[in-house]
Amino acid sequence: MVAALVPIGPRQFQTDACSLLKFGPLSHIQPKRWQGHCGPIALCFVTFLASRKLRQIHRRNAWRGSEGVAATSAVFDLLDVPINSSQQVKLKRFLDKDGLAKSLERALPSPPPILLLHDGPGLPSKYLEPLAPRLCSPNGRSCYTYDQRGCGLSQGEGSADLGTAVLDLLAVLRFLHCSLGEAELHILAHGFGGALLMEALARHDLFSSPGLPKLRSFCLWSVASSTQLADQAAEELMAASAQSVGQADAARAFWFRHVCALKPQPACLTEAYQQSGFSPRWGALRGWDWKSQRWELRPEGALDGWSVCRQEVVACFRGAKPPRVPVLSLRGQHDFVTEACVAAWRGVEDAGGDFSESVLGGCGHHAHLEAPDTVAATLRLWLLKVEDGPATSSRTPSSTSWTPSSGVKGRWLLREEARQHLTSWASKLCWANALASNATPGAWRSVGQGLPQRDIFAPSRTARRLAVWAADLPERPKSSADAEVMSLSELWKNRPRCSRMALALQDDSFDAAAIVCLERTNGDVTIVGMAQNPSAPHRCEGVLEHIEETVQSSK
Repeated sequence: MVAALVPIGPRQFQTDACSLLKFGPLSHIQPKRWQGHCGPIALCFVTFLASRKLRQIHRRNAWRGSEGVAATSAVFDLLDVPINSSQQVKLKRFLDKDGLAKSLERALPSPPPILLLHDGPGLPSKYLEPLAPRLCSPNGRSCYTYDQRGCGLSQGEGSADLGTAVLDLLAVLRFLHCSLGEAELHILAHGFGGALLMEALARHDLFSSPGLPKLRSFCLWSVASSTQLADQAAEELMAASAQSVGQADAARAFWFRHVCALKPQPACLTEAYQQSGFSPRWGALRGWDWKSQRWELRPEGALDGWSVCRQEVVACFRGAKPPRVPVLSLRGQHDFVTEACVAAWRGVEDAGGDFSESVLGGCGHHAHLEAPDTVAATLRLWLLKVEDGPATSSRTPSSTSWTPSSGVKGRWLLREEARQHLTSWASKLCWANALASNATPGAWRSVGQGLPQRDIFAPSRTARRLAVWAADLPERPKSSADAEVMSLSELWKNRPRCSRMALALQDDSFDAAAIVCLERTNGDVTIVGMAQNPSAPHRCEGVLEHIEETVQSSK
């Protein structure tokens, strides 16, 4: 069998999302007629070898495309949520029953549920089904998502109007609270779902209505703050794609780089676009047309002119219009929702709110399909951080604190002594915090799930990392002054002339109450990190600030 590549010109290429999803790894290969006069035995033999090769290629690509998202047929309960007297939407409820049973056996409370808001408008939540079970396990969390009216499992006439979508969201939240008894919840909003959430929070006072669950946190996942910014970013990325691969393959290359890179496309994503109830969608998802020898976004886009500027976000959160809850901004590294598109959400931090940002390396718009484990772990750690409450210091609390004027002294350490102290402290910090974690409300979830919670385990990780770093410290002193105990000012004047230095701070009870690690690069000295003896009664922040000022003044 002989195969030939059939080129596809720009005018022949279908640019809507459904047609892009149909392009499999072998869709462009067409068999040529057999040319020659070989006998039937040779023909059968060559055909057999070629078919085996094609099956191997197909299996390899299918494995690449379905890795990590094979469980697209997730199990869920389907509930009817009345919107008005004649219409309703379908609500999916995912539940980790095994994790819930274990929590009940241990008399532990189940964590707040998550409500997923899908992209679109009109793109059903089918593509989010692989993510929901990962967020539920292993501690019995519930996860909900619903299809917007007119798409997926929800019947009725669909609409891209944000006002209508806000009313539907209000009905779903009231159903969760009044009918299912959910007292509080987190919201994870993807794409258009994030625009819907911010519109509801900033301009409709969503959670000021009675009979709604308490909002614990929300995540804006690949959410642009402006349709104009989203369109501008998409056009710039398409121009770069055309310059890189040529106009003929630019639209397909854009999809695989910035939307979803898996080949073949996951079944849940394909089915979601097939079940989409109405168009147009917003941003790059609305499709491309070939005009004037270039690719252009289709003119009819959802939410034309919609935007939330940074100043509006600041005013909104400063006025405490929405609940003062933690906010996470999440996007893929290659997402068509670029950094400029999400900059407005930093207004939460400008207003003094709890704001975090995270970029998923190597991922596009559908990061949960490309890197399911990474996305699930990122979101679960974020939820644990929120539910564990304000961070508590892992250092031993004390009313006394070192200051530069308190006569603190120290000495320079050599390799073996520094490594011995740091390794011992790392072990003590790890065990002490793990054993004492139940004293912090909610901290049992961090340890029980096997996910290292930042505020509990960071000191032990820091000490262990510095122990590895100390392997390059000097093994022997270069002068007699290198091991002498001195005041901080004298120590700095007589610092060793080596690339790495470890300064042990001392008091009357401890030969090494803390270790400050410094490194010299191109003549400048920088602080690598500090570890504190878990048994030391003092807090070292004041001394560390003094050392930082000394280091900066010497540059």
